[in-house]
Amino acid sequence: MSKSNILELARKLVAAIEKEDQKNKVMLKDIPVGGKFDTGIGRFIVLEQKEDCTVVITEDLYREDVKFDDDCTDYRKSSLRELCEGEILNEFSDEFGGENICTNEAGLVTVDGQEVFEKLLTKVRPLTFDEAREYNDLLVNKDLPDWYWTCTHWSTKERGWEYSVAVVSPSGNINNNNYNNSNGVRPFCITGSQSRHQAEIGKDTKRKRTVLIEVNIKEYQWIKKLSRIMGICITLIEKLSLARNLIAALQDFLMSL
Repeated sequence: MSKSNILELARKLVAAIEKEDQKNKVMLKDIPVGGKFDTGIGRFIVLEQKEDCTVVITEDLYREDVKFDDDCTDYRKSSLRELCEGEILNEFSDEFGGENICTNEAGLVTVDGQEVFEKLLTKVRPLTFDEAREYNDLLVNKDLPDWYWTCTHWSTKERGWEYSVAVVSPSGNINNNNYNNSNGVRPFCITGSQSRHQAEIGKDTKRKRTVLIEVNIKEYQWIKKLSRIMGICITLIEKLSLARNLIAALQDFLMSL
């Protein structure tokens, strides 16, 4: 067998494996609110589906033992912002594609409603206090080792809260912590919805939109299961055949050297 035939067999084997891998993935836009999907940088949770983009957050802490800043509660000037828009944004861009991460607006209103800082346009950041409340039931992860930062200052110096920033506990409780203490970082971003990911979709969450519809017809369920099993068997047989041909071709090639 010629080298070109060997290469063609190898390409077919790779294509068959990639095709099967894609079958086990879903479009990001098709993952319901509360669904989770895996990436090369960790697992993410879908917080909201918009028309052409998806709001996501990491399931776990992406960084641990991080200070908000050494000198202030203003997220715009903080070292936490530098981390999110530097290292973390670069890692998210490598995973999702920089062009797929959407610019989003963070309303930096204090927990008690004071608009002392302007709104901020950014790509990757912690949640705001309002977002931590809005998505609270989806954020709970009691396995987290620490609380994590929001980008919202608790109040102002004039009201006696010069050092405090809102933080969220693993169970979803919201409190405050001094900016120079260390907490976890759980990045939030909005990304394009066309990429494919390995997904885990729960059958029961507090948000009814994530509940899967089950067809209560036993015969139909069994037909679908058998069809799936047959498809897997056929795919495995095809892969095995390709692999055997490739091995035989390689053996012939090595013997001809």
